[in-house]
Amino acid sequence: MSEVTNEIRETINTVLDCVDYCCNRLEVSEEEQRKFFDIVEKDIIVPTLKDTIMDALNTAMYGTKSSKYPRYPSRRVDYRSLKRNREIYELDDMYFPTLEEAKEVLERLQEYASEFGQVTVGYLYELIGETSPYTAEYYGWRRIDLEDTEIPKEGGAYMLKLPNPTRLEEFT
Repeated sequence: MSEVTNEIRETINTVLDCVDYCCNRLEVSEEEQRKFFDIVEKDIIVPTLKDTIMDALNTAMYGTKSSKYPRYPSRRVDYRSLKRNREIYELDDMYFPTLEEAKEVLERLQEYASEFGQVTVGYLYELIGETSPYTAEYYGWRRIDLEDTEIPKEGGAYMLKLPNPTRLEEFT
């Protein structure tokens, strides 16, 4: 336990020395120094003390010490695994206020597929003015796939009922 006490003292002294040095270097008034020391005490020293004490207790009770750098789940997207993913692309139903708008989107998809041999789900998202997910570029349709597309009226809107997109590398 004396190691913990020494570690705590060293940490506190190091922090206070740094604060004192900075205050003297910047020629801060004594009143401002006191305010600054209070902030350092509340925001740095007390939390550090708590962490150190908890580490000591965890080590004594469980034989483990918590990391100073907690492991948070990665927020990065593994694009390589997404690209290799062979699952079917789930396309949300798309509704349009008028039949003409739905037909226009379908016609543009068919024209693009005729010209380039295939059209991506990403292009569909671009046509309707939405941002597509990364994987949308790996799925799509050939012109022949789009020929049987229906546009039924549902409620007060028209649904573009596209066939399920297929992995585009299957076409090449």
